[in-house]
Amino acid sequence: MTDARGCGDDTGMDSQYFGRRSGMLGATLLCFACGVPSVQIGASASESSGTTTAPNPGSSSGRTSPPADSSGTGPSAPATSSSGGPPGTGTTRGVLTGTASASSGVDPTTGGPEPSSTTEPMETGSTGEPGTTGLPPQGCVVHNDCGTAYCLSFQDAPPDPLASCELAPPGGQTRFTGTVLDLLDGTPLVGATVRVTAALQAIVNPANAVPLITPVTDGIGQFDGTPLAPLNEALGILGVVEQPGYPLSINILTREPYETGNEVHDAWGVSSARLSGWSVSLAADPGVPIQSLPLVTEGGSVVVIRDAATGDRVDAATLVPQFGGGSSTIRYLEPDELTFNDLETTSTGIAVILDAGLPEDFEVIVGGVPTGVFVTTADTEGAVVITSANISNP
Repeated sequence: MTDARGCGDDTGMDSQYFGRRSGMLGATLLCFACGVPSVQIGASASESSGTTTAPNPGSSSGRTSPPADSSGTGPSAPATSSSGGPPGTGTTRGVLTGTASASSGVDPTTGGPEPSSTTEPMETGSTGEPGTTGLPPQGCVVHNDCGTAYCLSFQDAPPDPLASCELAPPGGQTRFTGTVLDLLDGTPLVGATVRVTAALQAIVNPANAVPLITPVTDGIGQFDGTPLAPLNEALGILGVVEQPGYPLSINILTREPYETGNEVHDAWGVSSARLSGWSVSLAADPGVPIQSLPLVTEGGSVVVIRDAATGDRVDAATLVPQFGGGSSTIRYLEPDELTFNDLETTSTGIAVILDAGLPEDFEVIVGGVPTGVFVTTADTEGAVVITSANISNP
């Protein structure tokens, strides 16, 4: 089933999209997160065919989060901590700075006028104690799960176990939260800069794209930032991740129409050493155009296919080009995390695409069965584009 954008049923799958809009770059970027984190929690990896039981690098628990950043005043404004410390230091999860008068003006408990302003920080916890939002404890997956229209989450697959309904950013803003991990070993990328950037800029010139905000990841790889003004950028928002030892990676964050928070919370990086090894391995494959290498210098896209419920990587999956296909070349990473095959994913769940169009669409097939999940990606020189395809009940 598809929605009005031609995207998949939000409740049935989770795929991240580079979509298209005619009239800009011929066929350019529109729909960045076709679907939202799945609410159909399927069987565990050990019970599902076509999945592996490899540890999930995107899962964490018992953590604290960095505070919301409302200091992203312009293209070069760095993220700052609500506690007054340097970016990435973090405080208790779900704490916003500001005064009561900075909120929506509606009491979330009674629906009536909000109490008079106070200069004390608002803790958007969920205990109902004085100084909090008064919201009862409530888990959530998507923003529409919450009466406040905002779900604070830092990961997608598996759904964040600490996700909670919180007060939405005031004034129509969009709050960006997520976690940046190494795609292979799941190590948090600590101190990474996430340049939250208009999609067209990020794809056309990733090295020089002007960010809206630049949050920095904390000790567990989480980032959190809020531009001061509502978003009006066409085509969606991407996160360009910068980290020493890693080339630029471009990750999808959210699409139009914009909500109170971003839709995609899992972001990734692949180390320069790893990508160099992949380039050497791919160069030895006679079916790979040598002019498409090395990766990053000549572009390249990486797709990671996961179980939406567990985050485990999915094997026996293939990517099938849509709309007649293009000139792209697809290879699947072997369990040794260095060599490739041209048949299907292995326990790594990773596919590398060379010479993807701008953009090019692929359907995810698992065990020979179409999943209804589509991935659209693009190629851009000077960076690697990393996209997740999260499959319900693989």
